[in-house]
This record gives sequence, C-alpha cells and structure tokens, in this order.
Amino acid sequence: MAYGLVEDGWPASTNQYRSTVAQTHRTPQYMEWYFHWGGAWSGVGDAMPFIHASRALGATPIVTWMSDDPSNPSATPFTLAGIASGAFDSYIASWASQLRSVGGAVILRLDPEMNGNWMAWSSGRAGQQPADYVGAWRHVHDVFRAQRAGNVLFMWSPNVEYPSSVPLAALYPGDAFVDWAALDGYNWGTSYGHGWQTFSQVFDSSIAAVRRLTARPFLIAEVACAEAGGNKAAWIAGMFEQLRAQPWIRAFVWFDLDKENDWRINSSPAAAASFDASLA
Repeated sequence: MAYGLVEDGWPASTNQYRSTVAQTHRTPQYMEWYFHWGGAWSGVGDAMPFIHASRALGATPIVTWMSDDPSNPSATPFTLAGIASGAFDSYIASWASQLRSVGGAVILRLDPEMNGNWMAWSSGRAGQQPADYVGAWRHVHDVFRAQRAGNVLFMWSPNVEYPSSVPLAALYPGDAFVDWAALDGYNWGTSYGHGWQTFSQVFDSSIAAVRRLTARPFLIAEVACAEAGGNKAAWIAGMFEQLRAQPWIRAFVWFDLDKENDWRINSSPAAAASFDASLA
C-alpha cells in the first residue's frame, strides 16, 4: 500500500518527518502541503522547496492550492467568477510555468473540500454556486494546459459527504479536466461533539459516490484518527484492512499533525505500533 504524509514544517523542519519514517520503517511515496493564493505562502517560489525536497525523496509532491487569503479569512478576494473570467490568469500562469520546469509529476490539489461550507470557494459563499466552481476549475486547468504544463496532474478532492453537503455530481468538472480523484475524511472520535466512526463509516458511501462519477485514479488525500472515544490502534488496523480490500484506492495520505486533535501517527505508542505493523 502506497502512503503519503502531511508533516508539520517539512522540509524546513525534518524532526517530525524523521520520527515518523523511523517508526514506520518506510519512506512515503507522496508528500502533501498547503499553499494559498493570497497572504503568506502565495508565491510559486514558496512551493518550490517543498516540491524539490519531495522529489529528492522519490515522493510525488501533492500541492494543495487554495484560492483564498488566510490573512483575511472573512473575505473572498478570489471569487470563482473572477477566476473563470481570467482575472487571475497572470498569477495562474506563473505557477504553471514554474511547475512545468520541475519536469516530473506534480499533483495539484486545487480548492479541495468544495462540497463543504467552510472554504472561500464553497457554494453559498458570496453567492457562489456549484457551476461557478466547475467553471473556475476548468479555466485553471486550461491555463495550465496553455502553458504546456502537462506534468501537472489535477486532483479533485471533496470532503466525505455529510447530510447538508453539496452533491458531488454538481461539483465534478469532468474527466477531461481531472487526472486524480480523492477524498478527505477523519474520525474525530468524541471530540467537538462527534461520535466514534470506523474507517468504513467515514468513507464507504462517499467512495461509492465518487466511483459513480469517475474511474480516474483514486486516493485518500487526507485521513487521520483522534484518540478520544475509542481505540486508535484498532482503527488504524481496520483502515489498512479496508484499503487492501479496495484495490482501486491507490494510496492514502496521513494528516500527521497535532492540530484540532493529535492526529499524528505517534500520538500514542499503540497507534504508532499499529501503523508500523499494518504498513509492513
């Protein structure tokens, strides 16, 4: 099973990365990080150290590229209509040109979790609709192709579905504009008012929904488990069992951060041991 990591501070800081690899006894095949269109970390030059360091490991970089400005989260400066109209083409083209120069594959995970309500590009935000998302996505894709950045692979990555999420079919740009499909999902345990869920409970229905839309290569782009409310070690073992039972899932990326919860693989010795044994 191929796996990837989101690691805090990497590659500027390698402490957590080295600790994780030492525990799992395998280097990752994917590395993932987050870059914005506005504020800090908004220039393609900010992404290049991450991309080059990933490739030096033999890992494919996954650049999560978000059309927002985290320094002003209440605003929506990069509207989907503006993106589709060409208002930001020079900025988009600058990224395409630089990523083309990498030569090898770079996965661009553009505006993920679009079916939720918490992103600047979410439907309902500033009057935006699912069709606006599709139009903006297709335009960004076309700019990259016009720049001959064929090494850049576009990954469409919704959140796992929930009762009020936007239907995925309304947000899918089409196979001509998507190279990879993905999902993000977490077992929050009993934190923040959630209830403990197995990997299957988190993902199965949403995986089926994606597979009804496309047969594009598929991976889990963000996954992790909290400690509170259950047995994280057993959850990890169950995740690997489910992944191996579904061979169309090419890989998963573990969100190895201490953020809303301690999602890290080594949040406990039992969790780390389970991950190591399951990955082996």
